[in-house]
Amino acid sequence: MCAERSSAPSQTTYSRLADSPLGRHRFGQASQLLDTATRRVLDVAGELDATDPAHPVPSLERAQLRMRLVSAATECRQAVEWLLDLHGAGGFDPDNPLQRFWRDVSVETRYGGLNPYVTEEDHDRLLLGIEPPSPWRSERAFRGSLRPNRPWLRSSGR
Repeated sequence: MCAERSSAPSQTTYSRLADSPLGRHRFGQASQLLDTATRRVLDVAGELDATDPAHPVPSLERAQLRMRLVSAATECRQAVEWLLDLHGAGGFDPDNPLQRFWRDVSVETRYGGLNPYVTEEDHDRLLLGIEPPSPWRSERAFRGSLRPNRPWLRSSGR
C-alpha cells in the first residue's frame, strides 16, 4: 500500500518511500502491530468458543479477556496512524481507502465495550478482589449485548 507508492516522500531525497530506512521500519512496525492484534483477537475468540455457554465466564477472566481486546484495538489504531503518517496528508482525501480505514478503526476502537479507561478500571478492581460498581461494565458490555448505532457504516455504502 503506502510502502509501494511511487511518489517520493515529501521533504526527503528519496525517490520512493520504500527507499527510506525509517519508512521501511515504520511500515514493518505497523505490520507487526496488525499481526499481533489479529493474534490477540483470534486467541480471545478461541477461548470464548471453548467456554460452556451455560456457565458464565468469571469476572476476573472476563476482564482479562477484555484487556486483551483493548490492547488489540490500541495496536490497530496505532498501526493505521503510522500508515497514514507514511502516506501523508493525501491519505485523508475522502476518496482514499486509507481515510475510510482510519475513520472506521478510530471510531470502532472507541466503542464502549473497548473503552480502555473503563476496562482498565474494572480489571484493576478485580485484581484487588473488588467487584466493578456496575454489572453492565463487567458483563453486559463484554457479551456484546449492546450494539452501537453506527450510521457512518450505512453512509459509506456498506
